Amino acid sequence: MGSPRTSGSPEASRFRRVPWWILVRSVAILAALAWGLVATGAGIRVVPASASSVTRVAPLGVEVGAAGVPGAEQGAPPSGEAPEPGDPQEDPPQDPPGDVPQDPPEATPPEGTPPDTPGDGPQPGPGDDQAPPPAEEEPGEQPPSDPGEEAPPEEGEPEEANEIQTPFTPGPFPREPEVGGFVIEVSELSGKRLSVRRLRADTSERRSEPQARLELRNVSLQGLNIYKNLMSPSGEPFHLRITTRGPADRVRITGEMRVDVSELYAGRMVGKLVGVVPITVKNYWTTEPETDLLTRLAGLLGLDIEAGPMKLNAHRLEVEHIVIPNLVLSIDQGHASSEVSSRVK
Repeated sequence: MGSPRTSGSPEASRFRRVPWWILVRSVAILAALAWGLVATGAGIRVVPASASSVTRVAPLGVEVGAAGVPGAEQGAPPSGEAPEPGDPQEDPPQDPPGDVPQDPPEATPPEGTPPDTPGDGPQPGPGDDQAPPPAEEEPGEQPPSDPGEEAPPEEGEPEEANEIQTPFTPGPFPREPEVGGFVIEVSELSGKRLSVRRLRADTSERRSEPQARLELRNVSLQGLNIYKNLMSPSGEPFHLRITTRGPADRVRITGEMRVDVSELYAGRMVGKLVGVVPITVKNYWTTEPETDLLTRLAGLLGLDIEAGPMKLNAHRLEVEHIVIPNLVLSIDQGHASSEVSSRVK
């Protein structure tokens, strides 16, 4: 008998002897290789098995560590690589030889992180792209810019609103010579703490005549002129006069001065009180100083007084201490008189 028949080539005999599971494994490997080529084009890199970790780069550029590899962290670069200067994120691992070179993905922040904006601090929102306008000043806060505008009066300087003008009619002083008394004239007078009292007292011509007692302390007088009209036993008129030699001679009264008057004239009189704006009265002439409102008010307030020129029809004069420099006493025929001819402005 002949030898058994064989059909086919030796290669076909070897293929028939390959187990089936090897064929299945080969097909799986080929499928995996094909899938890897497709994934690489989509942004997934396959690194050699010798690498310490397998890193998959997502299509959005976020690196995700391989699951199950110890030490792999999200976004962590492979060990041994240094960041390039000026790049805020680390470079991905280099592709092994033979892989298709890919451009490094654009770094994007993780999900939920707001994009970086230049500058520090909060950025303006919609509608806030313009800076707020500067605050406008109140019209009343603007200083006066008119060079011709007058400056306000200095502190302590009397204003026109504090001046009081009284009715004035020129004529001889005193207006009531029949009351009697003697006339005191001064060009300037100043004294402290004026006090006014009402009283009735005898005069040289009348009994129990209403009068005002004026009291001042530390008085200074300038341009003193005192005269008294008299009658001689034979009926001849004459007068006595006390003056100072020079008009600038100043008489000083230390302590208190008291003078009882029935008539008073002041061309200008200023009343001063600490903390109160001075009050000025001009052309003040009264024949009833004991009841006159201005005189009584000045006495109640205890004002310091500056006056001039001033005339008093007095009936009594009392001082604690007086110095009259260059005193001149004279006796002349006839009656002396005084006149108020013009208004003080």
